[in-house]
Amino acid sequence: MRSKGLKILILIIFINGIFIAQSPKLYSTTENTIRLYNVLGQGAFTLLKGVVQGKVKSFEDAGKCFLFGSISGYGFFEAKRMVGKGKITGGILLANLSASISENVSRGENPLSYLGYSFGPVRIHMATPLAKNNPGFINLSISSKEIVGLILSMKNSNKIRIRNGLITFQSNEPLGRNVLGWSSGIYPTVVEGAPKHIFNHEAVHVVQSIQTMSVSPEPFMSLKSNPPQKKKSFINYGGLNLSLIGTINDLTLYGLVPYDKRWPEIEAYTFAKENNSK
Repeated sequence: MRSKGLKILILIIFINGIFIAQSPKLYSTTENTIRLYNVLGQGAFTLLKGVVQGKVKSFEDAGKCFLFGSISGYGFFEAKRMVGKGKITGGILLANLSASISENVSRGENPLSYLGYSFGPVRIHMATPLAKNNPGFINLSISSKEIVGLILSMKNSNKIRIRNGLITFQSNEPLGRNVLGWSSGIYPTVVEGAPKHIFNHEAVHVVQSIQTMSVSPEPFMSLKSNPPQKKKSFINYGGLNLSLIGTINDLTLYGLVPYDKRWPEIEAYTFAKENNSK
């Protein structure tokens, strides 16, 4: 079992490394390139998650995971474009829908069996009539990575508020020289009085965090009861999400990759330009 887990970890790092190695530099990429990376990357990682969770047992299963994972990736691309232009609420809703599609197919479910929404460290999965043997109408899971992100955001800010369906933070002073905004997971923080495009930039990072969470293997989560429950609860605790992909991604990027080669920054700078803000 330990050997299998090690192989999975190596495979995740290898696939992640391929995309990092091929990343263009800051300010030198195009939206077409970003679209391609999102579609192919989300398709590949959705398939990998399905394999890890034992839901890919045939070429048909593999094709379904990759196809709908790619559709999810396109949705994430559009969500990033939306928030980059200041359409934060709509972009966050689209990001959560796109995440739901990847989560569902990698569990062997219908792409629309559960509709998820992340708010703070909690992800809410609402079962639809397409869900198989769901244990509850509302299923809640907790992200360990987002708990850490919440603590860090509170530490490095002065005010907390709800904005565009997100928990956001405001700081009285920059985190570093000319650093007017930063994100820890799905929590954006901006300095008071910062230009609007700074928040849009951080909102792109929020979408990215939702995206990596959607393709992370979930060893401690179970939305599908087995055997089927005779009596479903209205609210069910679905387990702990380790956000493994996001954690590995953060450690890889911020420990080894120069700032101008970090894919999250390439996307954020491409979409959240000052002249895009309205």
